[in-house]
Amino acid sequence: MIANPRLIASSSMSPKVDRDGLLGALICGDAEYEVQIRDLDSVLRKYDTFSTKAMSQSAYVMMTDHFTRWLYRPGSDILLVDGHCAEEAGKISPISVFCATLVENIRSGDQLSMPANNLVLYFFCGQHAWTDGLLSGPCGLIRSLISQLLIYWPERVSLDLRFLEEVAGLWDSIMRWDVPRLCDVFAELLWQLPRDTSLYCIIDGISEFETSLWGWSKELRTIMTCFQTWLSQNNTEYATTASVKVFLAGARKSTLACDYVSPSCKLDLRAGNFHPR
Repeated sequence: MIANPRLIASSSMSPKVDRDGLLGALICGDAEYEVQIRDLDSVLRKYDTFSTKAMSQSAYVMMTDHFTRWLYRPGSDILLVDGHCAEEAGKISPISVFCATLVENIRSGDQLSMPANNLVLYFFCGQHAWTDGLLSGPCGLIRSLISQLLIYWPERVSLDLRFLEEVAGLWDSIMRWDVPRLCDVFAELLWQLPRDTSLYCIIDGISEFETSLWGWSKELRTIMTCFQTWLSQNNTEYATTASVKVFLAGARKSTLACDYVSPSCKLDLRAGNFHPR
């Protein structure tokens, strides 16, 4: 993983024209970007298909100290939520709807009393839990996060992608969608975000990728290590980088991602825990 010292090349390197456009095109095409937008809309439309009880259980997340700390505390953080709602879950579950609503609320800032200029990245693993999709598996996850970050990059911040020429073979690795190197790219982009930025990564259905088939568990561990490395270096209010808030959720109990999250950052939604509204 890329960590301090950073890999940004010296100012003597000649810039490459339109690196961000080329990088985005290599990682996610237009069709894949459209899939991400449709995913969010599809999940939001599922709200009325679940029972009030199931939705109230998922919404209980908002009443917990875990969630309040994750959302508002300065510094980077992670929260893993086991929804325990598999009986009402297909590829989209009640906790998926909660995640989609959370994305919308953080973006607007209204419902959660937050600034409206936060960056929000999202991914619904249940929509890509097969091998022949446009964004399938953990590789699709990290590609999607990078693509969204490039698209929503703050206009007030110059994006420096000279490291793509500085690291030998990096372009070739990106073209092969090599997950470890894609994680390096994601981490390097995070280093460039300003300190006053909060980046929220909302990932639903993480357990869908916790399988040894197709090498997904290995790729997911690489991604979780990337998250863990960043959080361990930047989880205090005195950090000089952006705050990165990772929210992992699933209808079923996690068996892999949980290894990378401390007990204090895990939340189980058991029967009997319901939001009153």
